[in-house]
Amino acid sequence: MPKITGPQVARAIRDRLPEGMTTTELERGAGVTVGIVTKWANGATPGLDKVGDIVDALGITIDQLLGMVPREEGEQTDDEKLRKTLEVFKEVFPGVNVECKTDGTIRTVI
Repeated sequence: MPKITGPQVARAIRDRLPEGMTTTELERGAGVTVGIVTKWANGATPGLDKVGDIVDALGITIDQLLGMVPREEGEQTDDEKLRKTLEVFKEVFPGVNVECKTDGTIRTVI
């Protein structure tokens, strides 16, 4: 299994925040230290217990947070959505080589 980094976890949390909710509100609701998501975004290693508290507050699992399983029945994972987006991009721009790196960033080579 690939190593999960703090920035990956922080980005995934921010992507799944309910509309109108801040990370501070989520942190308070989850009972974790305010500012911990920002620390993770800046490279700190997330503790599994704290990530567990956050996903509990969001009503999802850690697998769902990280896009390893669909969030709801029939919904595509983030990886599946990315693959489909890359396929469409390659159809629209056939002369451009697009790659997705293991950290989730996309690189184009013209």
